[in-house]
Amino acid sequence: PYDSLGNMVHLEQLLEHSGFDFKAAVQGKTILDLGCADGDFAFFLESLGARVVAVDHPRGNHNNLAGIRTLKQQLGSTVDVRTHDLDTGVEIGPDRFELTIALGLFYHLKNPILFLETLAKRTRFCLLSTRVMKHLPDNTKDFSGTAIAYFLTADELNGDNSNFWIFTRESLERVITRSHWRVLAYTTVGDTRASLPVTLEHDERAFVLMESTWGEIGLDTGE
Repeated sequence: PYDSLGNMVHLEQLLEHSGFDFKAAVQGKTILDLGCADGDFAFFLESLGARVVAVDHPRGNHNNLAGIRTLKQQLGSTVDVRTHDLDTGVEIGPDRFELTIALGLFYHLKNPILFLETLAKRTRFCLLSTRVMKHLPDNTKDFSGTAIAYFLTADELNGDNSNFWIFTRESLERVITRSHWRVLAYTTVGDTRASLPVTLEHDERAFVLMESTWGEIGLDTGE
């Protein structure tokens, strides 16, 4: 039910002044598409010349991955479709990736730090999007510069019990950094002035370009 490829508009905005060449990062490279849904983005990346591994969890997929598998057959695609629970970490095999696409899934994860840490071991770059907030419910103070997150109840946002964590910008960037990544570019869309964690009307989305720092001794831990 979601327009996955509509995110390209926001990714263009994110990457416009970043110096990151999206086409060069994709063409002829191995790319990971996490939370792939019906595979819109995966098939698009394949059309640009990428080898794509597409991953989703049948429990969270709207049609138990029948959509992406049917499209793969009809398109004669070679996209490698895999199933995995990302709350257990990104342990999907020995592959290494130039770029990972992780759009709209981060706030659905129970264990976002584990997700980012395990992902940092196997990919060079990541394009991530997630819902963020500036205000807490019933509070007019702007908390975007404070390292806090809002933990949702099972039915608090859109009646969807797969929603868990809504971060402020400061807390999101700390989670990213402490999970062995550096932020290369950051932008937000939607309600960028008065976003809340619990309503559809005040939805703000962050789009982030990140580079893995895994193996850069001392950068994240002081060791």
